[in-house]
Amino acid sequence: RTRAGIPDRYLKFDWTTWQGPQPQMFEAWRQHRDEPLYIHGPNHGGKTHAATALLVELIDQGIWCVWASVLQLQQRLIDELSGNERPLWSKLRRCDVLLLDDVSAVALSPADVGQKRWAVEQIESLIDERYQAGKALIATSNKAPEVFHGENTRIAVRLCGGVRVAMGTRHRMAA
Repeated sequence: RTRAGIPDRYLKFDWTTWQGPQPQMFEAWRQHRDEPLYIHGPNHGGKTHAATALLVELIDQGIWCVWASVLQLQQRLIDELSGNERPLWSKLRRCDVLLLDDVSAVALSPADVGQKRWAVEQIESLIDERYQAGKALIATSNKAPEVFHGENTRIAVRLCGGVRVAMGTRHRMAA
């Protein structure tokens, strides 16, 4: 799990610690992993927990998965801007399943320029590349597809055109 990049805080997340809707709600995506899975709902609604539990399920089946926070990914890209080698980037492109947590953080404002704009464009390119290749992609967002679509049409079309799961109220992890 740590090799997949799952942060320490989330290492214990799996279906045994899940108290939200049944894991069967992801069955449609399990059958069609070439389509993106877009999990959306309110803050603290269990999106990251459910997505991580699904990722752990796949890891336990021997599938190469990578977990990435979009906010941290943006900063890491900016930090690596001066260098040519980006081993993480290669891993994000090649893995069997990529989980992008908090993908709505990709939105740009018209005032964004320079390094942030470049980093967002790189993430958009990664999403587009995986979509075109039919590589599995799980994304979490606190924004409904319609809202996200208005902010970043190119990415929303890629992410929200597949399987969508709406999370409801706040979920707690089982003790």
